[in-house]
Amino acid sequence: MQTALCRGLALALALATLSAAPAAAKPIALGAYIPDASYDPGRIDAFTREVGRKPVIVLSYKNWSSLPFDSEELDSIWRRGGVPMITWEPWTSDGRGFPLREIAAKRFDRYLRRAAGSARNWGKPLFVRFAHEMNGHWYPWGAGVGGNTPREFRKAWKHVVDLFRFQGATNVRWVWSPNEDSGGNLPLGSLYPGDEWVDWVAMDGFVFGGTVGWPSFTKIFGNTYERLAELTDRPMMIAETAGNDEGGDKAAWITSALRREAPRFSRIRALVWFNDIKPNGDFRIDSSPESLRAFRAAVDSPAYAATRRTLLATPAKLGGPAVAPPEPDGGYGAPSLLERIRLELHGKYLVLAVGLAVLALAAVAALIAVLRRRSRRSQAAAGSVP
Repeated sequence: MQTALCRGLALALALATLSAAPAAAKPIALGAYIPDASYDPGRIDAFTREVGRKPVIVLSYKNWSSLPFDSEELDSIWRRGGVPMITWEPWTSDGRGFPLREIAAKRFDRYLRRAAGSARNWGKPLFVRFAHEMNGHWYPWGAGVGGNTPREFRKAWKHVVDLFRFQGATNVRWVWSPNEDSGGNLPLGSLYPGDEWVDWVAMDGFVFGGTVGWPSFTKIFGNTYERLAELTDRPMMIAETAGNDEGGDKAAWITSALRREAPRFSRIRALVWFNDIKPNGDFRIDSSPESLRAFRAAVDSPAYAATRRTLLATPAKLGGPAVAPPEPDGGYGAPSLLERIRLELHGKYLVLAVGLAVLALAAVAALIAVLRRRSRRSQAAAGSVP
């Protein structure tokens, strides 16, 4: 009887231990922005062959010069097992913005109703990332640009979402997507419309290398992750990220970011790589053979085994730690000591450093010359002694 009792206690203890253990991390859905895939869906297939995994999210960018939801384009993504994510930018193709206050005042409702109708008629789930990076100052809808206020942004966002829902476009999942907050320099809390109008929250952030440096994935996103977790328990995604090649080890950064770091953020359920080359960097996964190998190896992990079905089944509210994991201890693509010195010494500081180096070399040369003259004099004096 004592043996049976002991076995029962042991079983109860084991079950309690299992129930107290943290749940296994959920897999992340890999996504990608693939240039010109909107016009040539074969590029999605090429991306799949190159990296060895299908993109679960296919990102595109649409302005307000035309309707954002083309059924043929959306179907081409859906047939390949992906979910479209439209970054819907309220400006024209030539960069003229549509003021937030006028969007909220219903001035552009005719266009919005047509857009909502096309989304509704397509009928399948899709993500819409409206007016992204609103906490920055580089877009017309950014906070403080043209007199924009957080209240105007929230009102414009709510109006767009409400109109779509009233028009029956309930298949749209709304992604509120600020830029990473740069350690608090790009605040975002006042811009959040509220859970009623948001389905996912997201972050954009890049490692630019060069004189900007090589922060780790955790360094880039950790602070913003914690701010978002304070605002909401909606699921999170990285809506844009990538690494440049300049001044560091991009392959090492990819390995650390995708294999060591991203899976430790328990509320992040999707990650979208910005696979393009821009004036400020080459962010393509195949910018070098080493980068491509690192990317293929990273996304081959079960951590990126999420499918469209599992992505769309993500709970509307997620628990999990609201604190970002600790930063990695090196190994994330940081440049060497000499490269860090070079990166620090740029612009006027580089000129100053070169000048000081020249002066130091001149001083050393002068000192050597003085010592040589003294040596020759000593030798001459010694030779004159009988």
